[in-house]
Amino acid sequence: IPLGGSRCGMVRTCLNSMVVFLICGLWHGAAWTFVLWGLWHGSALLIERLLGDRVMKRIPRILGNLMVWLFVMLGWVLFRAPDVSYAWKYAKNMFGMIDSCRFFESTLTMEIISLSNVLVLLLGILLAYPYMKEHCYDKLKNRTAGWIWTTLCLAAAWIFASSSSYNPFIYFRF
Repeated sequence: IPLGGSRCGMVRTCLNSMVVFLICGLWHGAAWTFVLWGLWHGSALLIERLLGDRVMKRIPRILGNLMVWLFVMLGWVLFRAPDVSYAWKYAKNMFGMIDSCRFFESTLTMEIISLSNVLVLLLGILLAYPYMKEHCYDKLKNRTAGWIWTTLCLAAAWIFASSSSYNPFIYFRF
């Protein structure tokens, strides 16, 4: 609101949004990766605002979900990378554009692409779609089976998180 919010025309609204996301990036840390992370998310908001519902609603839901997922994953690369060069190499590796010198050790890659990680990813994707809500969640709501399912999911997440290698809370890095 102090910058004018979205009440001062489209150009000013876009500029205000970018300033806010730039400040959000700087709030997370004084590094170029965080600045780029803020601008990355600000640009996504602007694209969505400029394209509006007329374009966004024409995109099939599954394609839209995949686009958002990819966008967020690339944003996390910026957020977690120690520097911009590392983020660039990591993003290239994500798309199979590996440099002639090995960027990752093969053991690290195989650790990331383990059977348990792939299963958890597929389960998360499956549970995120409306079909599951309509056919499973709504039927289990306020029933003993629903409480049991929720408890099992929480226990599985707890076990999975605690059995992985040491990974401190993200804000302890600063």
